Amino acid sequence: MLRTPEGRAWAILLSAFAIFCALVVTVPLGTRWYVINATAPQFTTLEKPIDGEVYLKERGRTAFIAVAERRDHIPEGTTIKTSEHSRAFLRLFEDSTLMLYNNTEVVLERVRRPRYSLSSRPNCIRLRVERGRVAIGVSGPTPPTERAVTLAVRSPHAAITLAEGRYSVLVEDEGTQLTILLPGEAQVTARGQARLFRNGRCRIARDGTIEGPLPPEQNLIVNGDFSSILGRGWEKLVPHRQDPNDPFGEVKIVAADGKTMLAFRRHGARTHGETGVLQRIDKDVRDFSWLKLTCEVLVNRQSLPGGGYESSEFPVMVELNYKDAMGNLRSKHWGFYYLDPGTGPEWKTLVNGIKVIQGEWYLFESDNLMQSLGDARPVHIVSVRIYASGWDWDSAITNISLLVQE
Repeated sequence: MLRTPEGRAWAILLSAFAIFCALVVTVPLGTRWYVINATAPQFTTLEKPIDGEVYLKERGRTAFIAVAERRDHIPEGTTIKTSEHSRAFLRLFEDSTLMLYNNTEVVLERVRRPRYSLSSRPNCIRLRVERGRVAIGVSGPTPPTERAVTLAVRSPHAAITLAEGRYSVLVEDEGTQLTILLPGEAQVTARGQARLFRNGRCRIARDGTIEGPLPPEQNLIVNGDFSSILGRGWEKLVPHRQDPNDPFGEVKIVAADGKTMLAFRRHGARTHGETGVLQRIDKDVRDFSWLKLTCEVLVNRQSLPGGGYESSEFPVMVELNYKDAMGNLRSKHWGFYYLDPGTGPEWKTLVNGIKVIQGEWYLFESDNLMQSLGDARPVHIVSVRIYASGWDWDSAITNISLLVQE
């Protein structure tokens, strides 16, 4: 057929037609595949580091740089490291958040969204936690596209995929511990084994063994998420004001940010005031070896810097009252603030203070008080008091727990 001019013409014509048909099919399919799967790298924001410097190392660099101020436009591939004293709050492009606690190192391996709005693919975030503890808030579908997010976490021991919710990931030499703090779902994979967790805790050992769900901690606090009326578990304390011309502070349960919380507000004051609530625990804890206090705290405004002149006036304070083995009544305080303390001889050294980012929820978890308090550790919990102290404040707290384990 190809030996004649007519045959060669037909062969060329048929070949051209075949190529045309192939292009008609593959070009639209290829274009569609590209539109659906193409991604665009996104930047991450580091809010002003808390209590010291945070260290960044971009992909391809060999040395870390110290950062003491807010940093926008952090690219994917960046390693973020905190020191023994510093912490870092990161906001991802689709509104998920990361809180890096002390001595923590995280790599932003992949931070991307679909390049085109026609794509139905989710936003994609992949983190690698080398060491330390990270509190992760995974956001839901984000407007205007209502696009979901796939957030994956890798550690030296496991791969974890997180759905919308709040989580804590702790990476140590002995293994990785995952805690689901608010309703969520986690797919944990290690050494070819996959497990799904919807609440509680699990631990991935160094050899890849997935342990869990672990026995839940016993929470000694009732109505710690303030989903019920204030009278359930909590009692209002009589508010105090130093000057009768100043307003009292107010405390009440409100709903915002998709959660219920205990909110404190005071405006227009020029002297000291206090308002708060108290829950009587009356629980013997001498048979427990593990005791932690956790909560989420928000500070929108404070007029008095730091914790006040005496380091005793914070916009949110938590006080644990207990008895030690000798029967002595003791207390342990935690105060939360964002304004730096004042300077001068009248300002005492700040103690019991935990600095947070203004207007951002902060997840707090104490150390094991049975160990850190030594001979002064509790044997009987008397009460927990939550209060605001100082001049003006606008703050809130929720999900407070006093957790014990044998």
